[in-house]
Amino acid sequence: MVVHNETSTGCVTHPLEVRKAMDRTKHPALLMVDTISGIGSQEYEHDAWGIDVSVGGSQKALMLPPGLSFNAVSEKALAVAKANPSMRSYWDWQEVIAFNKVGTWPYTPAVNLLYGLKEAITMLEQEGLDNVFARHKRHGAATRAAGESVGPGNPVPGSACAFAGTDRGAIAGRP
Repeated sequence: MVVHNETSTGCVTHPLEVRKAMDRTKHPALLMVDTISGIGSQEYEHDAWGIDVSVGGSQKALMLPPGLSFNAVSEKALAVAKANPSMRSYWDWQEVIAFNKVGTWPYTPAVNLLYGLKEAITMLEQEGLDNVFARHKRHGAATRAAGESVGPGNPVPGSACAFAGTDRGAIAGRP
């Protein structure tokens, strides 16, 4: 389990590099990634990077209040979950998949957030994802530069810094 983009520390983990390390050692674990603040602020490729479970959220770069969660689940993770006899409810992907096939959801939907999500996706598409990612990178760099001007800087190397402008550590001038 790794966190793709951590807003409180301003750190980024590159999931593809984690996948490569797991593959080099032939480690059988599932790769799970929290991309709640990464999704919509920087490049993220669930399938291409071999991620087994991705968890995103509506807050942060998708410009909505908290309340929606997005899961992308690999066939490997689905097989592991299906073989696990433990009782569960909210993380029962089989139930969600069955309901999704008929165009619905097994729980009470957050309809207002879904309308907001539709608009947020339209806005992201209109700006273009490459432009969105570049904007977040600029804002993150500007925030870190502002933090540097008022005190000790963020000791996290540039390649590991969060792109999103919600880097609270940099705002405070600390990691």
